Amino acid sequence: MKVKIIILIAFLAISGQATTATADLSLEKYLLFKDDKMKKDLLIAYVIGMGEAIKYTHAMMDSYAVKAGKRSIPLFCSPGKITIRNEDYFTMLNREIKTNRNEYANDAPIALILVSGFKNTFPCK
Repeated sequence: MKVKIIILIAFLAISGQATTATADLSLEKYLLFKDDKMKKDLLIAYVIGMGEAIKYTHAMMDSYAVKAGKRSIPLFCSPGKITIRNEDYFTMLNREIKTNRNEYANDAPIALILVSGFKNTFPCK
């Protein structure tokens, strides 16, 4: 039960639904900020932080499932021991926006879009 609660909390943190007051960065703001020299450093830190959080949440879900003797449903399926670099988060995010822009409202949180980027970059077969 404790494992399920931890996984639920981690998922809610990623999806931005854990609290009513969140610090989500919307798609609209991301598109505005990415070309703004004053805000670009903050944007870089935010996206890298989100990417790392998604990556480690995915690893934790697998680890907890193994300890519980169960099979987890992965967020994504990376091929082997691949190294995801900081710039890869931006590649996934920008590709997801470009490919599926019509699926996201302007107020969609980029964290959610990045999760979809992971899922589409590393799909489970």
